[in-house]
Amino acid sequence: MQAYGDPPPDLADLAASLAFDLARNRPLVDGNKRTAHVCYRTFLALNGATINTSDEDQYVTNLALAEGSLPEADFATWLRQHFRREPGNEVHEKPAGYGRCAGKTTRRPIPITQRQIDSRLTGRSLFPDTAVGTVHRAR
Repeated sequence: MQAYGDPPPDLADLAASLAFDLARNRPLVDGNKRTAHVCYRTFLALNGATINTSDEDQYVTNLALAEGSLPEADFATWLRQHFRREPGNEVHEKPAGYGRCAGKTTRRPIPITQRQIDSRLTGRSLFPDTAVGTVHRAR
């Protein structure tokens, strides 16, 4: 969280940053306002929050955000005033486990033959079936 600054941003700040960057930076050829709207709404929904305003109010606010008349900080304030948290509806992923850090990954070697390598590269085998290395596959 130190990368975000001090004090760390709340849910409204993060959603506003997402929407602002998508709406103002125009990463897509078409549909940037729609994409920004869907993304920040999805982000809020995944974090157990819903917007409590009319569609018209959201439309006007999203247009103002996209055209630059509504700064990111003001949009975050608008979000804070209009979203409601619903505890228990958040989406939580399992903590990621990578390699030895997870302690649960068991690996077994699988022999790779020259024929398998050649057949993948050229579509035909050039050498007899001899083991040239191993790869590990998680069980």
